[in-house]
Amino acid sequence: MSTQLDVEIKRLEALRSIDDHVCPEEIERLRTLTTIATTRLRMDALRLILRTP
Repeated sequence: MSTQLDVEIKRLEALRSIDDHVCPEEIERLRTLTTIATTRLRMDALRLILRTP
């Protein structure tokens, strides 16, 4: 999935150099998604909170 996002980021950056209507925020959002897509959940970093009635 991150390779698809990388391709899309490069495409938007190339389009941004030609057209000013591409928002930098949109490119930054995709970079954030790339970061999220490449992270992995570690069991020692998971906190479970149970609420009992």
